[in-house]
Amino acid sequence: MRKLIVILISASVFSVIFGITLSEYILSSGQPSYELTTSTNSIVGGKLFILDMKSQIWRGIEWNHKVVIYVPKKLLYKSEAILFVSGSAPKNIIGEANKYLGIAELVGAPLIILFDIPNQPLFGLREDALIAYTFAKYFETQEEDWPLLLPMVKSVISTMDCTQDFLKSQGIKIEKFLVTGASKRGWTTYLTGAVDNRVLGIVPIVYDNLNMREQMKKQLEYYGTFSEQIRDYTKYGFTEMVAKSEEVPELVKLVDPYYYEINVPKLIIAGTNDPYWVIDSSELYFYDLSEPKYVRFIPNDVHNLKNTMEVFSAIRTFFILCVERKLPDFSWEMLDDGVKIVTHDEVEYVKGWYATSESLDFRKSKWESVDLEFHNQDGIITSFFSKSFINSINTNIAMLVEVGIVKGDYVLTLTTIPKVYKKAK
Repeated sequence: MRKLIVILISASVFSVIFGITLSEYILSSGQPSYELTTSTNSIVGGKLFILDMKSQIWRGIEWNHKVVIYVPKKLLYKSEAILFVSGSAPKNIIGEANKYLGIAELVGAPLIILFDIPNQPLFGLREDALIAYTFAKYFETQEEDWPLLLPMVKSVISTMDCTQDFLKSQGIKIEKFLVTGASKRGWTTYLTGAVDNRVLGIVPIVYDNLNMREQMKKQLEYYGTFSEQIRDYTKYGFTEMVAKSEEVPELVKLVDPYYYEINVPKLIIAGTNDPYWVIDSSELYFYDLSEPKYVRFIPNDVHNLKNTMEVFSAIRTFFILCVERKLPDFSWEMLDDGVKIVTHDEVEYVKGWYATSESLDFRKSKWESVDLEFHNQDGIITSFFSKSFINSINTNIAMLVEVGIVKGDYVLTLTTIPKVYKKAK
């Protein structure tokens, strides 16, 4: 295995100017190719295909992927598909794919699973360690195609190209994709939504790190150090330099979705106890995102979300509402005395969630629920925590409101972003 050489990033290299954009890399990195390797009937009656795809050649390395395409038995949506961006392909690909087939059958839309994002191991590294290494190599060499997010996004674009071509041979003409992925794949999902007009909507999962420079500053404020979960970036000095830089580094502008205009519908899913970020990370970017935008925080869940059924249900419902253009009307206002939510849609329920902590570190805090009353006045539903409730808890408190929005036959569970109320000194 190649020995890793730690490259500490100095302040001077942040002045390097990028000569490439994400869109330019996608256009300049070649055309993808694929071949069909498996065609079979699934355990639930639909048709399952597996493609071997080459998405590109990145820095002399051929990127290869397994791509699963599933066409449900009852196909209701023939122009739109759901695209899951996933990590390394397992040995039993069909067994893994079977976990996803239920959502395709319930929706009635083609489902695609792109594996091997990123291709790994490379340089003896995987996941965050690999991404951080490519950032460091960029600063060391000033070669502009090093950042790994470039080929990661290109791989998703290539998958849309190849699946459109293949499904056309099956008599299905896909025009739009709902793209979703978790962690680094959620990061990739955001960027894909910024650069390809075939994206119907995005569901980035557990990537609560937009506006990276301010995020790093807030980690220092809340934790006194950077999260151990992002230690691969800290090892190269990247997190410290981003936090302390007077201007936003060009690399951050290239890979941080905060600096892109992402105009497609967005449903952000995260866990309240994700140890990668601070509890109110979303406060640093959510309000700056373009509409339509929604968020779903799952209380007492972590980075590897355990409640996968809720996640799949949210993706299914969001896909249908995007296709049918029936997205909910939902907003909120953070007040000094609590959180107020407003919607003109039918509401099934409203629930408050709160957690307490003597410090600003809520990673191990237990979230408790409380039923909230809501009122309908002139078609506007309002509900909020009261100031007396907040004052009754003599410590730091984080809270959010969960709402079940009724849209026809479907209920989409949404939340506000978490709000921290600091203990009075």
